[in-house]
Amino acid sequence: MRKTIFLALALSAAALALGCETVESLTTEGNTAAAWQEFETAIQKYDAALAKDPSHIDAIMGKAKALEGAKKFAEAETWYKKVLDKKKNDKAVLQRMATMFTERGKSLYKEKKFAEAASWYAKVANLDATPTEKKTALDLARECRFQDFFVSITPKIEKLDGFDKKQKLLMIEGEGAKPKRGSEEDAQKAAFDAAQAKLNALAHKLSSKAKDKSALPTEAVPGAVPAGGDWVKPKKVFGLKLAIQPEKLARLIFEINEGGAAPAGKAKK
Repeated sequence: MRKTIFLALALSAAALALGCETVESLTTEGNTAAAWQEFETAIQKYDAALAKDPSHIDAIMGKAKALEGAKKFAEAETWYKKVLDKKKNDKAVLQRMATMFTERGKSLYKEKKFAEAASWYAKVANLDATPTEKKTALDLARECRFQDFFVSITPKIEKLDGFDKKQKLLMIEGEGAKPKRGSEEDAQKAAFDAAQAKLNALAHKLSSKAKDKSALPTEAVPGAVPAGGDWVKPKKVFGLKLAIQPEKLARLIFEINEGGAAPAGKAKK
């Protein structure tokens, strides 16, 4: 590797001394600088090559890679697209772009820049990627959007009546009357169902679709668990509390906002 680099440098120096730098020699110098991770120098060399021949595919690709190495991702995307303009649906280029988009998404997620991360993950789905790659990218983008939403909705959840600041749990109460010919278990189930209904109604109210009655969820809320109960009127009405973490409630609200289509599984960052 080192011999190759030194040879390239020697040839470039010779070309420079003779005053006959060509597109090829400038591109080689750019490749050499990029190999040493001197990306700004590499970009300058590729620009010089492209000034002589704007359509030189190796210089265009080299500049795209150098911009990526310099962490100028938006510019790198532009130059990768220039490569695709000349090499339609080139699998190697598309894969490199998908990798760059994914890595950028991961980096922004770690920085808690969730909205930006989501936009980079979504870019993968716009490439000529496989169905699996697209689904993974869209699931990751969705999870980023949720995390961004969770940050914004948490203060509202913590101000709700029934929020236990010490336990960091929201408590929702429900009551169930014992049927004349029913059992105590029937009253407890009725109380549980009533609390679930109140929780669903609360999530709907906090969502962006509060005026759309068809968006009101009716199924049991994942993550809501009984947190105690007792008879309000001896053997007649049972009072029960459901406890839910802010993140679980936020996810329910988010799913309502998104149209209720939850991803099949939680994607890994």
